[in-house]
Amino acid sequence: MAPEVYTQKAVRDWCHRTMGIDAYNKSSGEVRAECPRCGGTSFYFNVKKLLGFCHSASCQWSVNLDGLIKHFGFGPNQGGAVETTTEAPVGPVGIPGVPVLFYENGGLMASYEEAYYYLVGRGLSDQTILNWGITCDGRRVYVPIRDGEGKLVNFNSRVLPSFEDAAFKKYLYFPGAKTSHYILGWAECRMWNTLSLVENTFVSLAYRNIFNCSTTFGSSISDIQIEMIKNSKIKTVCLLWDEGANAHKYVKRLGAAGVNASCWRILKQPDHYPLSTVKGWQARVLEAARVGGPENAVVDLMEECRNVVS
Repeated sequence: MAPEVYTQKAVRDWCHRTMGIDAYNKSSGEVRAECPRCGGTSFYFNVKKLLGFCHSASCQWSVNLDGLIKHFGFGPNQGGAVETTTEAPVGPVGIPGVPVLFYENGGLMASYEEAYYYLVGRGLSDQTILNWGITCDGRRVYVPIRDGEGKLVNFNSRVLPSFEDAAFKKYLYFPGAKTSHYILGWAECRMWNTLSLVENTFVSLAYRNIFNCSTTFGSSISDIQIEMIKNSKIKTVCLLWDEGANAHKYVKRLGAAGVNASCWRILKQPDHYPLSTVKGWQARVLEAARVGGPENAVVDLMEECRNVVS
C-alpha cells in the first residue's frame, strides 16, 4: 500500500490540533510548537520536509511525520482525540511527591537530602524552596507552574543526579499542558518594571530576587508570552539565555511589540560564573535595552567569559 500523501495545509492544521502552533514561517514551511516528548517550547516541524526537531538541550528529539503519527495515534486526514482549542490544556491537580523542606518540632527538616543539596547547589535558598513549594518523589524534584491567578497549571521536574541514566528523562513537564502559555511566577512578574529571562527554571529561581528573573521554560518566547509581557507593567526585558540560543530574533519581536529588549552572548550557562560577574553583565544588558537601537540589541561578552574561565 502506497504511503498517504498530505497537503501542507493538512499537516499544518494537524500540527495545530495535536501540538498547538506558536509561530508559522510561510516561506520555509516551519512551525514552532510544543514538543510532544518533553513539553518544551523549542520544537520545530517543517511541513514541507515533514521533519521535526526539538532544540531543547535536554531533549534533542528528531522525528519525521510517520514518527509523530505513531506518537499521537492518528494522522492529518484522520479523526483523533485531540481537539482544536485556543485555551491551554488542563494541567495537573497536584504536584507529585512531598515538600523538600518542612517544619517539624519547630525545626526545618529535609524529606530527601539529595534533593535539598541539589537545590542548594543550584543557588536556591531555604526560603525559596519553601515559598515555591518544591517537592520530591525520591527520583525527581518538581517546581509548580501557576498562572497569573495562582492556579496550578503545570510543573517542571528534573531527575536527581543519582538517577541520571537512559531510564529517566532529565527534564519533564506535565503531559499536554502548554508551557508556552505561561511565565514562571507570572502573578508577581507582571508587576515588575524590568524582567530578565533565563532558560533554566532553577537558575531563574536562584536569580529571581537578585534582578527580577524568570523563565519561559526554554530558549523561545511564544506569541502568547509576548502578549502577556506587552500587556503587563514590564517595560524592559533582558534575555540571559545560554550559549547558542537564538535570542536576537526575540529581541526584535519584543521590540516590534513595543517592549525594550536586549540580550547577551556568553559561553556556557550563566550559573557557570560567579554571581557578582553575572550581576554586572545583567546590568549592562539592562542598560543596553533601555538605550535601545540595533547597536544595543546584543551585548557580546564572549571575550570576558573566556577571561573568567581561564
